[in-house]
Amino acid sequence: MAARISPEKIEEVRLATDIVDVVSGYLSLRKRGKNYFGLCPFHAEKTPSFSVNPEMQIFRCFGCGAGGNVFHFIMRMEGLSFPDAVRMLAERAGITLDEEEVSDEETREREALYFANKLAAETSTASNSTRRTVATPWLTCAVADFRSTRSSAFSSASHPTAGMPC
Repeated sequence: MAARISPEKIEEVRLATDIVDVVSGYLSLRKRGKNYFGLCPFHAEKTPSFSVNPEMQIFRCFGCGAGGNVFHFIMRMEGLSFPDAVRMLAERAGITLDEEEVSDEETREREALYFANKLAAETSTASNSTRRTVATPWLTCAVADFRSTRSSAFSSASHPTAGMPC
């Protein structure tokens, strides 16, 4: 069994955490205008190109392109997964997380859907039409195969992948 943190709790942690305070714990920041600047911790540099925007609660390095919110920063600095970064910041903010138990089957389903979406995004942005024609039937077969293992409601005769070499 795996645990899942509710989106409401994630948002509560994000709102309770000031990105300037978190980043200042890792590097020296100086206020310049409405943003804070410092040397990027993700690449070597001599001139500060790492910017933290307290109003939007985001960071961006104009040298290496790194950017994101407070969770992304902690994930990169500490080498943590997203749930672990949320837990770390929740502890720092004094927020108790109520984690929901998720079945292994639901976890596998989410992973399969994530993989299918990732593959679909990669194939839709590909400029090579051959890649699309090869990947699209494969993706359809992969999703159909996943669904057929989940439920007998998908009969092979009525399914859109009927006749495909899956």
